[in-house]
Amino acid sequence: KYAFIHGDWALNNSRHGQYCGVNDEISVLLKTGCYADFTFPSLNESNPAQINSIFYATSRPDRPKGHNRGTPARKFGGENEGLLLVQGPLHPFRKDGKVTGLRIFGDAIDGEPVTTAKRIEAWVRTGIHVLDVPEVIFIKTHTHGAVYEAAVLGDEMDFIFDYLESNFGNSRENVLHYATAREMANMIFALKEGKDPNRLEEYRDYRIAAPRYDSSPQIEMASEELQRLVCKSYCKNPLAASKNAFSNLVWEE
Repeated sequence: KYAFIHGDWALNNSRHGQYCGVNDEISVLLKTGCYADFTFPSLNESNPAQINSIFYATSRPDRPKGHNRGTPARKFGGENEGLLLVQGPLHPFRKDGKVTGLRIFGDAIDGEPVTTAKRIEAWVRTGIHVLDVPEVIFIKTHTHGAVYEAAVLGDEMDFIFDYLESNFGNSRENVLHYATAREMANMIFALKEGKDPNRLEEYRDYRIAAPRYDSSPQIEMASEELQRLVCKSYCKNPLAASKNAFSNLVWEE
């Protein structure tokens, strides 16, 4: 099981053939164990028309950008076809406080510009939620990876955490939860099934269990099923897939 973020935002070949090449990508993701996509928002043509929402999308082989619109995640909405797309806030923002500075922000945390209190307030006002559960707001922002240490460990991130905790921390009006992508998806699944929104902490492992790691030297390189699938793709003789498939791989040049 895994969550997904597409490089260069090109999910379902949505950037005119660049950075992807697979129109029916969601079908591939679902078949290989993906439980949610966290790619968007973006400030280019790949962004869904259905913004600031959590919804289920499908794809098809004969056209790109199948995720443009989908079925909203809703309380008691039942099982939905497609892949869960969890979007972050996309909103207008006056960069310099003037009309001439009006911009659309997809809220990357990258110092350009530095995240301010007004932007954080905009994240909250955008109010992304499971339909019929408006009291639980999901805020997903992004950096450009851990290689940008200033965003991950610097003053900007410290300010964001401090502002959230000071203004939206545990109080009579608000409860702040930090969650991983997996935990956030689990909370969404639970709310869809009508679970109590006041008990979010209980839903971190609701459907997708936490990964288990074993660093002992005796552990097998990968499961037998994964070895079989890799051999099916890369072995000259797919029938050779076995429990020791990795050690028997014959790679194509």
